[in-house]
Amino acid sequence: MRNITPVTIALAFFFLLFSSADVRSNPDGELLVDKNVTFALQLLSPLSTEVSKKGDRFECKVISPAHLAGSIVSGHIRKVKNAGKGKGKSEMDLAFDTITLPDGRIGGFNATVLEVNDVAHAGQNGVADNEGTVKGKSRVKIGVKRAVTGALIGAGIGALIGGGQGAVTGAAIGAGVGVTSTLAMEGPNLEFKTGTQFTVKTDAPSHRKQ
Repeated sequence: MRNITPVTIALAFFFLLFSSADVRSNPDGELLVDKNVTFALQLLSPLSTEVSKKGDRFECKVISPAHLAGSIVSGHIRKVKNAGKGKGKSEMDLAFDTITLPDGRIGGFNATVLEVNDVAHAGQNGVADNEGTVKGKSRVKIGVKRAVTGALIGAGIGALIGGGQGAVTGAAIGAGVGVTSTLAMEGPNLEFKTGTQFTVKTDAPSHRKQ
């Protein structure tokens, strides 16, 4: 049997630590995802401004980073605007909430959308058929809304509890909640079929929402 030396153990530990440096646990054991990590997510069910409503949940499968592939990112719709028959933009605000790793660990997931890639050859109900493939970047315009109001409310509460330092802490807590990506397109309906891929970048690590 091959001897396992302390050096081998140290190298293995270093490799594991480095390969998953973007996901870590705090001293309390809570799973945290670092800031500025780029993920490719694949939508698992269709979304549409015609039928989706505020508060509806959605899930995406992680495509990359490779060592997190297969994890599930869950989120909810913060806002839906359907232009209908009139002229104007249809909009949908997506908020990401949690990530569940293949081993079952769950942590907060705070991210904004950078790019949307549509699905070609989709079948019925917006589900990609056997020939369904992801095509180039869509015409969807992407904006980011941050919870400025939440930060101000948090600062006010923090100031009442702990003075100036409390205000700073409260503002940080408020700002870490409610970051959304506004996806908009001219026309009566904005639709994302199953299999649509979102490229997202994580914001400051967020605590898991209970």
